[in-house]
Amino acid sequence: MSADNSIFLNTKRFFAAAFAATLLVVTTNVPAAQARYHHYYRRHHHYYHYFNHQIERRLPDRFAYIVVEATTGYVLESFHADHRLYPASLSKLMTLYLTFDALDSGQLRLDDYVPVSRQAAAQVPSKIGVIAGGHIRVGDCIRAITTHSANDCAYVLSEAVGGTARHFAKMMTAEARRLGMRNTHFVNPTGLYNKEQYSSPRDMAILARALLRNHPNDYHYFSVQSFTYGGETFPNGDELLKTYPGMDGLKTGYVYASGYNLVSSAVHDGTRLIGVIFGGRTIRSRNREMVKILNNGFARVRHIRLTTLLNAQGAQKLVLPSQRPFDIPTGHEIKAGPQEDSNIPAPMPQIQPVAVTVAQQQMNPDGAGYDAAPRIASMNHAGNWMIQIGSFYSRHTSEQALQTAKSSLRGAVSGVDSIAPLMTVRGIVYRARLSGLDHRSAVRACRIIKGNCIVLSLE
Repeated sequence: MSADNSIFLNTKRFFAAAFAATLLVVTTNVPAAQARYHHYYRRHHHYYHYFNHQIERRLPDRFAYIVVEATTGYVLESFHADHRLYPASLSKLMTLYLTFDALDSGQLRLDDYVPVSRQAAAQVPSKIGVIAGGHIRVGDCIRAITTHSANDCAYVLSEAVGGTARHFAKMMTAEARRLGMRNTHFVNPTGLYNKEQYSSPRDMAILARALLRNHPNDYHYFSVQSFTYGGETFPNGDELLKTYPGMDGLKTGYVYASGYNLVSSAVHDGTRLIGVIFGGRTIRSRNREMVKILNNGFARVRHIRLTTLLNAQGAQKLVLPSQRPFDIPTGHEIKAGPQEDSNIPAPMPQIQPVAVTVAQQQMNPDGAGYDAAPRIASMNHAGNWMIQIGSFYSRHTSEQALQTAKSSLRGAVSGVDSIAPLMTVRGIVYRARLSGLDHRSAVRACRIIKGNCIVLSLE
């Protein structure tokens, strides 16, 4: 054998041995590599699920909805209304509910500047870009949430009210339990994906009714069409506010695990309905479904008298008035920060009679959108506020409801009894009221009654 052949043969044997050794190592480590991959995937699979927007096959049972009559809570139509699903930014309805509570109690004021922590500034979009170490007004944060669903502002408010976001989430869950939301649990104020944060369409309808009942003076925030902060304008993400007659709120929500969620409230001919949808496949399809269930609800409720709703199984006997509490201006931009002139007084909301139609309400929009801050100074003047226990077709039933409410107060709040008749398209409605109160007494009375009374201004 020549020297050249010997070198070639040795080289060939070397590469063959190296290839065999490499193959042995790879074959031996394949199970271990697969085990590491599957361990990592099991640990982080929710991130893959959250960000992989190319996958069209979604959870088959996450679509659910409910539509209720806001006066009584009577369910007009529902589908999987008690399924525990991901609420996404619908969670911010509870964040705002507790913020409104803090405003009512005096813990916060709309013009207070609250600090922005690093955790708040680091929240993922959607956000308005508040800067860590800076400050932002409470009123600006509220508008940023209702229009742009700003996660950074939701975090700011949670820290301002609860001290920490974790403690605030516990407050959210506790309040949900108090309101009767049995299938709801919160772990953050933003609604960003967490497998332990869940709710249901029925629970969100309960929360929407609670916002209308306990915070009627703050409800106008949900109809703001756009919000300007730091020179940038953020439009409201709820397209139905512009296209569906009579709609004046409340909130959209989306994470990939939830689909497109929506809570809406609309008024036709003095009747308010609340619709909740979880798990829409697209914004357009979700909006179509909302229009469908609201239209069906209004068509059905026209044939149901209020007495039928009251006698229905599960309906509460103390009810909200079947009217729109305030004339809420819509379609107007509210500017915030340095561009807002806080010295311009806001128009007082006026009580709308039952018979006023949506078309009439839309013909006379007031000027620009308003801020609740100018009303704070006169809010507690005695005699300027009242509570309405309910609206009934029988005067005797109205008087009984008023006496029942007064007995539950046990003298903690005293006022003047009154039965206010009102002619509606369905006949005369007798409204049971307790007047001559200041704002705090009125709010306290409604909370003691624990029914569906509503606070109204006499101004």
